[in-house]
Amino acid sequence: MPRLPIGGDGEVPADVGATGCVEINFRTEEQVFPQGGRVVVEGVAVTGADHVRAGGSACADRDTVSCTGFVFEDGSESCGVDVEVLTGAVVGETGDIELSGHLDCSSAGDLDSCLAVGAALNEDPPTGSVTVIEPVQPG
Repeated sequence: MPRLPIGGDGEVPADVGATGCVEINFRTEEQVFPQGGRVVVEGVAVTGADHVRAGGSACADRDTVSCTGFVFEDGSESCGVDVEVLTGAVVGETGDIELSGHLDCSSAGDLDSCLAVGAALNEDPPTGSVTVIEPVQPG
């Protein structure tokens, strides 16, 4: 269980206003989220990149549930972070995607397993990254 945070990576073209959706996964196939335990996402941010920010609607356009306000729980382990390219972005610029929120063990059947998720999150929070790539050429 302590390996829960997985994260995700994505790319957006170096076109001002270009958007993308980075999927954040919270588990692998062999891991089981504790029954009744939940992680509530309260905030999403892109850090370390001056010209990429959280925003846009690419996730909704792909029918991917947004991480903003998302609740990670058993059977619901992934969401998407919308990212948008700003003026001045350069190819190779990379930003880190960070989620903030809280652990809710109030309905957990196994409190120790739920608290282990909290410990794993404190040690290795789920993050992702987004990299600016060459602009898409019309063709």
